[in-house]
Amino acid sequence: MHMQDKTKEELIKELQELRQENRSLKEINNRNANDFLPHDAMLETNSKLALAMQGGNMAWWQMDVKTGNVTFDKHKVEMLGYAPENFKHYRDFTNLVHPNDYERIMDAMKGHLDGIFDKYEAEYRIMTKSGEYIWFYDYGSVVKKDSKGAPLICTGFVYNITERKQNEETLAKNEQMLQTVLDNFPGVVFWKDRQSKYLGCNQAFATGAGLKNTAEVVGKTDLEMPWASTGAINYLKDDTDVMEFGKEKLHIIEMLHQSNGQEIWLNTSKFPLRDSPGQIIGVIGVSNDISMLKRAEQELINKNIELAIQNEEKEKRADELIIANNELAFQNEEKGKRAAELIIANKELAYESMEKGNRAAELSIVNIELTAQNIEIEESSAELIIAKERAEQSDRLKSAFLANMSHEIRTPMNGILGFASILREADLSGEEQLEYLELMEQSGARMLNIINDIVDISKHYCLAKRG
Repeated sequence: MHMQDKTKEELIKELQELRQENRSLKEINNRNANDFLPHDAMLETNSKLALAMQGGNMAWWQMDVKTGNVTFDKHKVEMLGYAPENFKHYRDFTNLVHPNDYERIMDAMKGHLDGIFDKYEAEYRIMTKSGEYIWFYDYGSVVKKDSKGAPLICTGFVYNITERKQNEETLAKNEQMLQTVLDNFPGVVFWKDRQSKYLGCNQAFATGAGLKNTAEVVGKTDLEMPWASTGAINYLKDDTDVMEFGKEKLHIIEMLHQSNGQEIWLNTSKFPLRDSPGQIIGVIGVSNDISMLKRAEQELINKNIELAIQNEEKEKRADELIIANNELAFQNEEKGKRAAELIIANKELAYESMEKGNRAAELSIVNIELTAQNIEIEESSAELIIAKERAEQSDRLKSAFLANMSHEIRTPMNGILGFASILREADLSGEEQLEYLELMEQSGARMLNIINDIVDISKHYCLAKRG
């Protein structure tokens, strides 16, 4: 493992080992002369320790707490680009610390010297001789106290973590960029672990769940969300299927109950979430809000139902019109029969008139009057015959009109129903859907024009009849 890729815990452990080795060297130095290591062995051990710290971009330091005087491993000042003699007091060092980090490291050291913290630990930036800032991780503790327990000597190690910090900043920028992309994604994105606990989401998902930010969803399951009592069981079952079979589930049409009580329709697809070796570690989901499409479908269904009801009503009216025409024809037939009867009666009266020509003058006058009446009856009969012919012609025109209108109405209606059936197919593109909707609108407009024409004709017919 590269030294600058180590975690903070690994660095602390390594520093503790180096400190222990340093203590061992001090103990050896404090022994009696008979217990000393050979001079060459001591040099070799010190050399190994120095090389180990230098190879890991590490250095040791020691500070006299009362005077503030410090002793630095020359490698530390070499990392900063200064000469060792430039650092004799802790202020020579802290004057180079970034202003935003100064108060933090001073509080950390004071907290340790006051016994609040078990150790001194801080990350900070410090200016090099070239004017650039590099990151240090500083770790130390009090190693010597006076008889009253006041700290005298504090020692520790410092480690150059600039590369790690730069990597962290790059990672943070990348994560921020990814989160920005997710938050601007027009749909909903979320991902869960093997227990179907949410690991993250985009802001659209968090908003729909009634949460202020995406962090609030982490660790929750669908049983803790606003849709716990409605769709949570189905959502968890879909998660289990995807993770168990390692295969995506696409275009799951489902209703979601949001925190504000609103119901929306989603088109959801779920995929296995895998780690770098390819093991399934969870599930990732993407959803699009199709509520507008669902509402449009429902409106279209409602319109079709309404049109069907209207057509049924029109058929009923057409049937009533046929019955009325039949009644009119029957009445005309009855009038014709009466006219025929009147003609026969007239003939009989004429015959009787000729037979009674020798009647008295008063009977002649009566006969003249009867003759006049017969003339009027004949004129009425002629009018009735003409009315009958007009009624029959009107009946024929109505039948032809109804047949023609039935054909004209069925044509756009078949277009509407046909394209409505095609729109139910899930694999249509947006352009195809718009094209079919436009054709349906054209068919609807054509039907509306036909209906308007029928209404206009009916008005003209009524006006003509009244006239």
